[in-house]
Amino acid sequence: MSGAIYIETVFSYDGLGKLFQDALGKQDFPLLQGAFMLLAVAVIIANMAADILYTYLDPRVKQVLKAQNVMSNFRRGASNFWKVFRHNRMGLIGAFLLITMLLVAIFAPLLTPYTPTRSCVTRTTSR
Repeated sequence: MSGAIYIETVFSYDGLGKLFQDALGKQDFPLLQGAFMLLAVAVIIANMAADILYTYLDPRVKQVLKAQNVMSNFRRGASNFWKVFRHNRMGLIGAFLLITMLLVAIFAPLLTPYTPTRSCVTRTTSR
């Protein structure tokens, strides 16, 4: 992300790097959270697309997947996925953490009824 800030500064192009820089300067935390989430989702989608394309383009990967019987398990559907997923302890821990983070993000206004950008500076500096 830091490279995007430099490129956008040199070429005077407003983009996501400039948005990050302005949000940091103004301490706009909700905008930063949304931008980081957008960036993370874009990276995950790009990695998933690369993995899917890699399996179609490289015949060696197809042979390994056929040898491990992954494709037939994939075609059986979600019921087989849940049977395997139930016994994967790290997968269950990851799913629990993901669901917990999503619930905290959804209910954040109820958990913290104040805004992070509004603070009383006079109380903390008057001592």
